[in-house]
Order: sequence, then structure tokens, then C-alpha cells
Amino acid sequence: MARKVFEVAGQKYIVIAYTGFAELGLATEPPRPLAAVPLFDRVEDSLVEPLRRARSVEEDFKVMGFRGVGGLLRAMAGESVASAPPQGNGRLSYEDKSVCPFVLFRGERSYEFSIMPTSYRPLAHIPAERHPRIRRRHTRIERRLARKIRAAVLISRRSWLTRLQSRAAARHFGAVSTLADFTFDPRVAAYFAHPTFNEADRTASGAGTRPVGIIYEFRYDKLQRCLPIQTFSTEESGAATFTFQVITDVVEVPYLAFDATKESIYPARCLVELPLYLTNRKIALRSVLVPTVARIRAQQAAFLEIAGEATADCVDSMCLWYLLDFICDKWCFFRSDRQYEEPPSITRRSLFPEDSRLLRMATARAMG
Repeated sequence: MARKVFEVAGQKYIVIAYTGFAELGLATEPPRPLAAVPLFDRVEDSLVEPLRRARSVEEDFKVMGFRGVGGLLRAMAGESVASAPPQGNGRLSYEDKSVCPFVLFRGERSYEFSIMPTSYRPLAHIPAERHPRIRRRHTRIERRLARKIRAAVLISRRSWLTRLQSRAAARHFGAVSTLADFTFDPRVAAYFAHPTFNEADRTASGAGTRPVGIIYEFRYDKLQRCLPIQTFSTEESGAATFTFQVITDVVEVPYLAFDATKESIYPARCLVELPLYLTNRKIALRSVLVPTVARIRAQQAAFLEIAGEATADCVDSMCLWYLLDFICDKWCFFRSDRQYEEPPSITRRSLFPEDSRLLRMATARAMG
């Protein structure tokens, strides 16, 4: 579909056609959902609402007492936890956020890119019978890099990464993975969504088509409205898991729809018919943080995975991730040929602090 940009009441919008549902074999009503996403002239303008939401969530936690929030969730899951206030100035630390990753952001340099984990992106155009072999190759490479990172961190920092944390670190350093990387800070998402132009961007811009970036917001409360969450638990250091049951074969997702015939937008609901093999199945969405690795901590990164994917059919996971992509709120912006930064915290130097020499060697060799 050719790019469609229009304006309503002074606000620009760009249309994203969710054709992937049909490609994955999922029936929807309407058959071809057209989502209208706010479009801004500058990345700074697109950050106003994401920043407001991120700060609102943090303020709510501070008012309630963050440890109290974590204790409430754990009590609901049948666990016990001691309540204590946040340390220092009352702001949530990176470690604190592992207990409740309720609002996460992701930036992409093109609005046509999705939040789909890198392990699944090439599979959409490959016959299903070849998926297991490709996944096994990706898994071998990921595990090799994860082992090297775990050893490097243990030797250089005297700190032990769990298996999930070492896999998340491997994803951060470039391994193809079933984990998708997000951040708690929308400005970090904007940094990665607004790089300088590459050759394709310069060509498109020279032809009069300005590149458009996108920021995604993943909210557990919005997910809850579509797929009710049943339990919350902490599995291991730095990890939290939300479990929900697919109890129906039709999921109803609210979105801002574009009417191509009337050139108008309106609030609508998309009905997504899930495959029978996903009905009455428990799905676990797992989040993990890696505070020991300096650049992951600096980027406030969180990694999401649909738990149990190692034995699940690839198409199952791709369907769920595509549904999550559709559920996410989004903001788009026209990119210019400059790297978005907001000193002092959002710069290349601050987001990519120097890690230990051993870790640099481990990741360079594994990926080289």
C-alpha cells in the first residue's frame, strides 16, 4: 500500500495497513484493518504523550509506594514480599522496574517495521516446514553468544547472569532471538527510531518522500482489556511473568480506524479470529532486565518473550506477536538527517558506556 498521510482538525495521521493478519491465516473484521496513527513533523513533538504517560506511571508508583505495588501483585500471585519504600530520592531504580514493567517503549526507524522479534521476521516469507531448521540455527548462535557473555560478566564483574539474562544480553549485542528489546524511557526509543539517514533514506528524501519513524508503547493494562491476565509471578533474578488464558477464539481490539472511502477516522473495534490451537491455551509473557551490563542499564532496556516459544510452533508465536503489535499505541514522525539526542542522558556516549574489555572481546568474537 502506498503511503497515505492526511490531516484532521490540524493533526496529521499516517495509515498503517495490517495486512499481516491475512498473511498469517487470521481472519479479521474488517478484513484489512487500516489503523490511523498520529504523525508529527518532529520527533520531539511525538514524544510529548509518551513522556507524559511514562512519568504518570512512575508518579503513581511513588504515591502508592512502589514496593507496595510489587507486594500487591505478588500477593495476588500467592507470593509473599516485604514492603519497603524506594531508596534515595524516591525515583524508581532500574532494578525496581523489574517487578512491574507495565509501560514499555520501542523505536523503529521506519513505520513499516514491527515489534516482531528478529527470529520471526524472516520466517514470514519462508515455507513453514523450513522454520524449525532456521530456528535451530538461530538458537545455536544465540546460546553460543550467551555463554560467552555470561563468562565475561562473571570474570569481570563477579556477577552471575541467569540463563534468561544472558540470552537477553545476547539479543542486545545482535543475536537473532525470540526476545524483543524495549525500554522504559521513550526518549531512548526515539534515539533508535531517529538515526541519521542511510543511503536508502537519502534516496527517498531526495525523491520527495521523507522517512517516517515510529515509537511503540506496550501497556499491560491495554493487553488486559483484550486478553485478561490471570497471574503475575517472579521467576528468577530480573524476570517477571504475566500469564493469561486465551478463553475465546475471537479477540476484540480497539483502534483508531481510517475510512478510505470517506477519508475520515473513527474509533473502532477489530475482531481477530484466533486459530483453534490457540484457544484455551495459557500464554506467558516474560520480561527480563540485565542491570549488570552497563549499556543495557543505561538504555533502561527490558526484553520480552512469549514463554515456552522454544517448543511452540513458529506460526503460533508470530500470530501472537503480530496481535501485540496491533494492540500497541503508536506515534509516528518525519525523520531528518540527524541523530536524535537529548543531553546529558540521551547521547551516544551515555547510552553506550564502555563495558569491560573482556565483554567487548566476547561479543566481538561471537558475532564476528
